[in-house]
Amino acid sequence: MSAIKQPKVLAQLDGENAKEKIELVLRHTEEGSTALEVRSLGWGPGIGWYTQKTIVLDPSQIRRLASLLRRAALRGQSRTGGGKILTFPTKRT
Repeated sequence: MSAIKQPKVLAQLDGENAKEKIELVLRHTEEGSTALEVRSLGWGPGIGWYTQKTIVLDPSQIRRLASLLRRAALRGQSRTGGGKILTFPTKRT
């Protein structure tokens, strides 16, 4: 019987406020594959950080999501960079 690797926290992102976080965790399954968990964390007085919701993505979903995020990032760059600013014509008096 082989030991299953411990989950690895890849990143923590700030939430909408100081009492929320998003955590990305790489998890190894018993079958030997990997999965990405996207966890929504909340802060509770007296208990600290706790998981509110977990979404598990398999390798094919991870690849698709990565592709969509790259495209969205490139689209955002093309809209904000290199554009011309046109001045609004005004009436001279």
